[in-house]
Amino acid sequence: MKNVISQSDNLLRLRSAYRRHNVIEALLLSFFIYILYAIYVFLVYLGRGKFSFMEEGNEFLSNLPYFDLSHSLYEFDVLSVEYRWLLLLGVFVFGLLVGFAYWKLHYSKLNRKYRKQYEELLLEEAKINGVIVLNKEYKQVTDEDKRMMDLLNINEYEITSEIEVSTSMTSWSGKQVYIKSGKSSLPGFLLQCELQSVKTHALVELRTFGDMKIRQYQGLSINRYGFGNVSSLSNFICYTTLGQEIYLFIDKKVVEAISSFAYFVKTDMLVLIEGSKLSIYLSGFELKLTKPLKAKLDERVLETQAEALVALHQCLLKTAVSLQKEVAFAPEEKGNGLI
Repeated sequence: MKNVISQSDNLLRLRSAYRRHNVIEALLLSFFIYILYAIYVFLVYLGRGKFSFMEEGNEFLSNLPYFDLSHSLYEFDVLSVEYRWLLLLGVFVFGLLVGFAYWKLHYSKLNRKYRKQYEELLLEEAKINGVIVLNKEYKQVTDEDKRMMDLLNINEYEITSEIEVSTSMTSWSGKQVYIKSGKSSLPGFLLQCELQSVKTHALVELRTFGDMKIRQYQGLSINRYGFGNVSSLSNFICYTTLGQEIYLFIDKKVVEAISSFAYFVKTDMLVLIEGSKLSIYLSGFELKLTKPLKAKLDERVLETQAEALVALHQCLLKTAVSLQKEVAFAPEEKGNGLI
């Protein structure tokens, strides 16, 4: 038995309360309409003196518009009775529609409020795990974004959100990308960070999908290499301004880091090293910090999501560390490989 109320417990209770209140309020609105109709019919009966305890009706209330009440509701062959039944059915359907419309519109409002609180609880849980996450509002595509996407050979795209993740070891930014393809779109996630030191100032790109768009980088030819003799990188193609030195640059630590990253995300990926800039694009990867109100949640949903964020951070950190060197080369040495 759990003795401590977790963030997930709070989220589950919040979700249950929102869903319950939304349904109750929609039902109450429908019943309110039915009650109003019942009160109106009661006043009509009162005005026309249709109750046994009344000798005559009320002159004012008798002017309320309604159908003939001289026949019982069970006399179905009378036209006025049919109209009364149709009105009753119409009021019933109208009440349902009003209740459903309220439930739908209010659900959208509650969903926005719920997801905001969901995010706050998740970020708090991530902070407990040593990772600080900042969900930034992405406003527009910058020139640097355009340059990077062109370098990655990604053309029609949309960037919808951005996060910043930091720990005591390093920090990185992540952008949610959607590549447009006709009426559909393919998600992707771009992670970027700065290397504290560099092994080379050459351009190095490893990818499991697509092709590199450019053939030269800063006046240097781009060569293509494979890793057929390295099973964990056999599906990666390397594009670089380095020569055969690339096989020294991609050492055992780099191989282990990139292959572990690929195994964790289980999707096509692209790794780009441009001087001190490391960019990793995960094709088909969609990072959603929150789930909609209608989505069912596990008992440890926030703990699981926070652990996944930590694992993603560790994969990036491991890759970044493997690509760093204690002593950096001078910019003049770019493209000449390792010295």
